[in-house]
Amino acid sequence: MSSQHRYRSIVHAAAIALVAVCSVAATAPERAVAAPITASYEQGRADVVINGYGTPAMGTFRLVDGSETHLALCIEAHLAHSTESDAYAAAAPAVRSAPLDALLWWLDRQPAIDDDTAVAAAALAWYYAGARRSIGPPVWSDGARGFAAITPDSPESWDALRPFSVSHPVGLIVPGTHLDAAERRVAELHRIASGLSGTWALDVTAGADAATIRLTIGGSPAAARRVRVSVVSGEGAERSATVTTDADGRATLPVTGGSDGYTVEATIAAPGPHREW
Repeated sequence: MSSQHRYRSIVHAAAIALVAVCSVAATAPERAVAAPITASYEQGRADVVINGYGTPAMGTFRLVDGSETHLALCIEAHLAHSTESDAYAAAAPAVRSAPLDALLWWLDRQPAIDDDTAVAAAALAWYYAGARRSIGPPVWSDGARGFAAITPDSPESWDALRPFSVSHPVGLIVPGTHLDAAERRVAELHRIASGLSGTWALDVTAGADAATIRLTIGGSPAAARRVRVSVVSGEGAERSATVTTDADGRATLPVTGGSDGYTVEATIAAPGPHREW
């Protein structure tokens, strides 16, 4: 998106409720016409250099949307942001990125975000959005090699980068300090976002005395995910519980169907398309 003025575009997370077997609903909270960000950065670090490209700072923002506030990330690297009142207006998404959706969704659910995680998230937002430097080339490129494209895992994984130098201007630094922890966090968050960005699917199997739920993401089993299950017997008795998936993405809930059987519904929150301002 673009803001009302030439300020950095800001994105924040949305979520959907995935309901087995085939019902998906997108949340639709009331939106304000325009919104500010509460501070230059909520978490992060000043004077960060990413891949040889200097910035005033990198980190997370807090966007005020009517009566709600949301964690937000910048998706443009070549423009300044604004803290003016109502500087940003909601707009149609300019970036289509499932990993960006998943990254925002995951961050928004953390009890706290440290500065290294905030810097790493900002770096990844620029990667997923294809953000460009003020001189034109992508932020995620190697200036010592003709601005050849780089990624969080190639030609080097960011949890095992060679030291930042003039001949190897890849990674994150602030004046006098290599941000090794933030670089490692880039690799970790990229793996998390990639793992969450596939298609989420819930399947329910109703047995004689138990209901089995299986969750997959991108076709792979999703372990350690909490699923809300509601069971209604044929006689109308209702029972709800939260179950946690195992290594195969499965969870089982004992049921008593009675003579008229039972119906079961399983629900889980999943990443939805991000919003841009």
